[in-house]
Amino acid sequence: MRRWFSILIMVGGGLLFASGCGGTNKSDDDDTGPDGDADADADGDSDGDCVDLDGDGAGQGDDCDADDCDDTDPGTVDECGQDCGVNPLRAGCPCTDGEVTACYMGPPGTGGNGICVPGLKECVGDAWGPCDGQVLPQAAVETECDYEDDNCDGTADEGLLSDCGDCNPECTVSCVGVDCEDGFDVEDGRSIVQNPDGTITLGGSATVSNFVIWVANSGEGTVSKIDTRTHEEEGRYVTMPPEVASGWSASPSRTTVNPHGDVVVSNRHETAGGGGSTKIMASDCPDRNGNGIADTSSGAGDIMEWGEDECQIWYCDDIPAARGSAFEIRAELDAGIHEFVWVGAYSLMNTYTGTIYEIDSVTGEKTGREIEDTPAYGLAMGPNGLLWSVGLGGCPRSTDTTTLEQTAYEGCGGAYGIAVDSEGRVWIGSSVSRLTPEDDLWEYPLDEDGNQISVYGGGITVDAFGNAFTGEWGWGGPGSAYKIDGETMVVTLLPGMGGHGWAVDFDGYIWSVDMQDSAHVMDPETLEVEDVRPPFVSPYTYSDMTGFQLQNTVTPAGVYERLFETCDADKQLHLASLEWVADVPAGSAITFRLKHADSIEELEAGAWIDVASVPPDESPVDLDAVLREAGVDTAALGRFVRIEVTLQSVDRLNRPTLTSFGIYYSCLDLFG
Repeated sequence: MRRWFSILIMVGGGLLFASGCGGTNKSDDDDTGPDGDADADADGDSDGDCVDLDGDGAGQGDDCDADDCDDTDPGTVDECGQDCGVNPLRAGCPCTDGEVTACYMGPPGTGGNGICVPGLKECVGDAWGPCDGQVLPQAAVETECDYEDDNCDGTADEGLLSDCGDCNPECTVSCVGVDCEDGFDVEDGRSIVQNPDGTITLGGSATVSNFVIWVANSGEGTVSKIDTRTHEEEGRYVTMPPEVASGWSASPSRTTVNPHGDVVVSNRHETAGGGGSTKIMASDCPDRNGNGIADTSSGAGDIMEWGEDECQIWYCDDIPAARGSAFEIRAELDAGIHEFVWVGAYSLMNTYTGTIYEIDSVTGEKTGREIEDTPAYGLAMGPNGLLWSVGLGGCPRSTDTTTLEQTAYEGCGGAYGIAVDSEGRVWIGSSVSRLTPEDDLWEYPLDEDGNQISVYGGGITVDAFGNAFTGEWGWGGPGSAYKIDGETMVVTLLPGMGGHGWAVDFDGYIWSVDMQDSAHVMDPETLEVEDVRPPFVSPYTYSDMTGFQLQNTVTPAGVYERLFETCDADKQLHLASLEWVADVPAGSAITFRLKHADSIEELEAGAWIDVASVPPDESPVDLDAVLREAGVDTAALGRFVRIEVTLQSVDRLNRPTLTSFGIYYSCLDLFG
C-alpha cells in the first residue's frame, strides 16, 4: 500500500492541500548558491520558516524538526499509515474508497470547546486523507487575551485576564478598611464601633433598614405603615384575603417587625376557617407583574385590593384567632442565620388553650414545629433563643425554640402585654411588674419615696436603657401614662401619652397608640408630645410595632455604607468582583448588597440588589455573575455604586468583625 501525506498550507488568505510520499527533514536540504536560498529548492520543501498547522513540531520548511505526512494530525509526524489498528482514522490507513466520516485529530477533550471544531475525512484510493475543515488548538497555553478559548480547554484566556476578569489591563481596585487607601469612618455607619486595629464590629444599640411603625386598624381590616421620622402614613394594606374573612372583619391586632422593617400582622378572625397572618414588606417590594415598578399603596386613600399590592408577600392561614406574634432570627447548624415567625392561636370564644406555630418567614409556610397547649395572647422574643408567651390574665412562660422545653413562672398579678429587655428580664402589662428569670424574682413599680404602687397598662415596651413605658390606668388616674425606671423601678407620669399600645422607635422616641384615632409620640429627653392622626380606624395594637424590641434583645445589627465613584461619564463600568476580609463566628453573619446609578439622585431612589451573605458565601464574589442572575443589564451599569454591609449577631456575644471590603472594576470604551 502506498504511503502519502497531505498538508494544509495558507496561501494568499486561502487554503491549499499539498501531498506527497515519504519526506525529508531539514538536514536533507542541499540548496546551493552564494545566497543559500535563491536557487531552486532541490529537496522540494519550503526554505526558512516551518509551516506546522497541528503544532507537533513537524511540518514543511527548513526550520521544522521533521517532515509531516499529515499536518492535520498531531499524532503523525514522518510516516502516515502507521498504528492503524489503534488509530484507524489516521491518514494513510485503509478504508473503502469514497467513504466520508467526521473527524477531529486534536488532543482528547478539546473538540467542541472554544474555537475547536471537527472536520471531515474522505477515503481516496483506499486510504484516509487529512481531516478537512477541523480547527485545532492554536497553542497548548493561551498567549493572547481575546475572550476566546484558543487552546480549547474549556476556559477562555486563562492566565491572561486582569484582576477584573476581562482583557482590560487597567483594572481598578477600590477598597475601604485596614490596609486600604481609606480606613473605616464610623460616621458612615449605624450601630458600628471601630476597634483599635481599625476593624469595625457591632456597637451596643440596634439599627434597622426602615424607620417605620406598623399600626393595625382593627375595625377596617388593614395595617398602616407610618414613617417614624416624618410621621406620615406611607401605605395601608389589607391584612386578609376577602374569601377567608367572608364578610367579617379580619380584626388585625398584633404586629411583629423584622430588621428590614417588614411586618407580619396577625388577624384575630375566628369564623370562616379561622385567622391567619400576612407578611408585608416595608421596601424593595418585588415587581411581580413586570411593569418596571412595585405596585403598592401610598396611604389611607390608596388601599389596593387583596393580591394587587406587590408588597404583600404571603398569607399563612388556619391559625384560629391569631394573636401573639414574634419574629425570631435563629442561628442554624451551618452557622448561617434564618428568619422565622411564631404566631399563637388564642381564642376568647371557647376553652381552646392555644397552639403557637412556627412559620418560615421567607416562604410563609408552617414548618410543622408547634408549641402546644400554650396560651399566646402576647409573644416576645428574648435573649438565648427564649420565646416568651403569656395568656390573658396569666403569668409568663418561656420556650426554648430549639428544644421546645418550657418553664412556667408564677406570682405575677396577671398579664396583658409583654416585653423583654436587653438583660432578658420580662415585663408584663395589666398589673405591671418585672420578672428576672434566673432569680425567679418579681419587682414592682415604686413612687419617689420607694413605696410600691399599682400601675396598670395594656401594652408595654422597653427602651435601650431598660426603662419600661406603659399606661391607661392605675396610680395617676384613668388615661395615665408611665415611665418605669429600669434601675430604680421609680415611676414618672407622662402627660399627654395615654394609649393602649406602646413602642420605641429607632431614634429612641416613645410611641403610644390609643384605641380611638391617634398615636402620641414623645421625646424622652424633653417629654414633649406630638399627636399623629393618619387617620386610624379603631387602632388596636400593642406588640413590637417597630422591630426595636427584637433588635434590642436578640439580634443587634449594624450597617456600614460606602459610595464608590468609578468610571468617567464617557466610559462604561464593568463590575468584576466584591472581596472582603472578615471574621464571622457561628451565630453571626455579614451581608452585602449594592445599588448603582449614573447620579447620586438616581442612586438614592434605586433598589438594593443582594450580593452575598456570609455564611455561606466566601470572598471573592463574582459581581458580574450575581448581577446577571438578578436580571441586571451589566452593559448599562451606573458609575456610582453604593455597597451596604450589615453585621448581625444572634446571641450578643459572638459578633462579626469586618477588616476591609472593596470592588474590582474596569472602565471600558462605550464604542469599543
